[in-house]
Amino acid sequence: MSRFIHGLYWMFLGLWLGAIVMFAVAAGAVFATLARYEPTIGIEPLSRLSDVAPSRIMAGGVVGRIIVGLAVIQLICAVMAALTAVLQCTLFRRSLPRGGRSPANVARLLMLGLAMLILAVDLLWINPGVGRQATIMYDPNLPAETRFEARTRFDTLHKTSERAVTIQALLLAAALLTSAFALNPRENQPQMDTDEHG
Repeated sequence: MSRFIHGLYWMFLGLWLGAIVMFAVAAGAVFATLARYEPTIGIEPLSRLSDVAPSRIMAGGVVGRIIVGLAVIQLICAVMAALTAVLQCTLFRRSLPRGGRSPANVARLLMLGLAMLILAVDLLWINPGVGRQATIMYDPNLPAETRFEARTRFDTLHKTSERAVTIQALLLAAALLTSAFALNPRENQPQMDTDEHG
């Protein structure tokens, strides 16, 4: 049973990191591709925005939809990674080196916790703020000054989100590497191996 829990842990942690990496690749590809083909927008009121490139508006809309899907995947993976980590350190702690008290295990739990905290801040504060500013920024009925201020706030929040996601990915990658040592069952039986060869 402990192997099954460990397998789930590796799967959801890997999916979480993989989803972030693929999002970065997809977002860059969407913006680059639409900028290359220079599309036009034929729907109101966005078609009246002469000071914003149509490709940027369309790419932002596509990436925004991807972010929604990414958020769902991240939440599922984060919850399952946390649940399996708790089970590893409680019901199945005997399968861990030093019963889960090894420095590697403490480190990977700390990194997981930080990644989850960053995810919560991103989903509850940063992303909603980006969405609100984008709505104002792309409303042609608002004064240009109001839209410019929204654009400034949007850029600040967007850069904050990029940094948060980058740090989150680095933490998850480090947690994956550290987990290789924290979950190594062979370290549980050094004395047994010595006795067998003595």
